[in-house]
Amino acid sequence: MNTRFKQVVVRGAVASGLLVGLGAVGCSSTTDTPASPGTSGTATMSTSGASAGGSGGAAAGSSSSGSGGGGGAAAGKCSDGKVMVMGACACPPYAPLFCEAVPKCVTPMKDPDHCGDCATKCNAMSACAAGKCTPDLATFGEAAGCGSLKLLSTADKLYALSTMTGTLSSFALPAGGAAVPIATGLTGGTAFAIDATNAYVATGMTVTQVKLAGGAKTVLVTEATPIFDVAVDAGKIYYAVGKDIKQADAAAPSAGVSVAVSADEGMAQGVAVSGGMVLYASNDAFNLEADPIVGDMHVKIGASQSNLIFGHRSVQADATSVYWVQQGVQRALFGGADHAGKTVAVPLNSAQVIAYAVDSAAKNVYIATDDGSLEKSTWVDGMDTVEATWMARALPTVSSVVLDATSVYVASECKILKGAR
Repeated sequence: MNTRFKQVVVRGAVASGLLVGLGAVGCSSTTDTPASPGTSGTATMSTSGASAGGSGGAAAGSSSSGSGGGGGAAAGKCSDGKVMVMGACACPPYAPLFCEAVPKCVTPMKDPDHCGDCATKCNAMSACAAGKCTPDLATFGEAAGCGSLKLLSTADKLYALSTMTGTLSSFALPAGGAAVPIATGLTGGTAFAIDATNAYVATGMTVTQVKLAGGAKTVLVTEATPIFDVAVDAGKIYYAVGKDIKQADAAAPSAGVSVAVSADEGMAQGVAVSGGMVLYASNDAFNLEADPIVGDMHVKIGASQSNLIFGHRSVQADATSVYWVQQGVQRALFGGADHAGKTVAVPLNSAQVIAYAVDSAAKNVYIATDDGSLEKSTWVDGMDTVEATWMARALPTVSSVVLDATSVYVASECKILKGAR
């Protein structure tokens, strides 16, 4: 989809055919050169087309600034990123500030090396949003040798599954600190769900129940092919295996029974349960589908979704809506007749979403992208735009994002990072 950007924060002004840069050190330019999208690091994006935008960043350096006005032209050519305007070289509208020490024209609203001015440099993982450095993420906890971490949160605990060591641990909220091991030996664990007393871990071709108090393990189901994701609801587990979503008893070992079959013979590889519906993502056809647990009313909510992700928390749901990745993050009602998808988050720099968390009450989505960015988007019901801003950048590989009432938690390699929402 094509996405066009409108600036939320603008530090320059277009007047009398000239763009005046930030403070006393901006550059002048005619408005004949169209502005590059996403130049503020905080943007309002139309969701009626494909995502586009600038990269997040932090601001840098000890460079001094100067006018981007005339001079520097040789045989009609400009240097240092300037463009020819009415016979003189000037910084373009999308990079209006000239920093002499670099020397080049920069975008101070989002530039990772010149945030707000030529001299301000943000920390390594701090982004530049609207000309200010974002707060650093704090280290909440760590699980050495984890491979990657899959996270879930409750009111007072954050749970982490280490995919390499097969260890399920907990961390106290909101304090964090040392991990408290619950169970080990969950070999092949790639996804899990929790209820009030147990965790349910997809461990290769099995789903294993783990008591949150004490860590006792019971294998609930065994299949002949890999299980990709698991959900729990009302005393039943639901898991994605082959082209089926199967249901089994959450309390004792039993055989799984198919309650949904993915269309077009795709393999079901992500699952959520809400309102008596199973909601799942299937590969091959890249569909987002829904079926009632009881009855027959198959719905293909999203067909041929590009950049669909699978596995742990790839499909999320609240009481009325389902969320999934299709370039950005999509939302659709799963009840009634209208299942049209609405974009509720789009990466500012067109990167791929690899993990996300949704607060549907606040209408906020937190996304991690494959270029190391962490972003926050806000949507408004009935409107065709979302507001987005960077929270962090240059994060090592992110595998999971979860929320509590005040914070966002990001699994970045084997660390869990925490930031204010």
